[in-house]
Amino acid sequence: MDAPQLPWFFSELCIGCGGCVNVCPRGALELFGGQGDFHSIWVAIEKCSGCGLCEKGCTANAVRMTKDIHLTQQRYDSMRRNVKIPL
Repeated sequence: MDAPQLPWFFSELCIGCGGCVNVCPRGALELFGGQGDFHSIWVAIEKCSGCGLCEKGCTANAVRMTKDIHLTQQRYDSMRRNVKIPL
């Protein structure tokens, strides 16, 4: 992975608009949930360049870029195991 930073999502702030997903030039993000439901964003960290466009595209301020790559990788690996998200 070559990203200097990765997106960290705050699901409690997410409104499910998909703004972050729509601006990602590498297709690294996927939105789970729908309007009125719990929202979560999956990040394919192997695709993420760390450009930060998802943070800028989020109107709800639910995305923050972080340089704590190890912790972020652990979080998304855990999500993949628990939610059975395909590789």
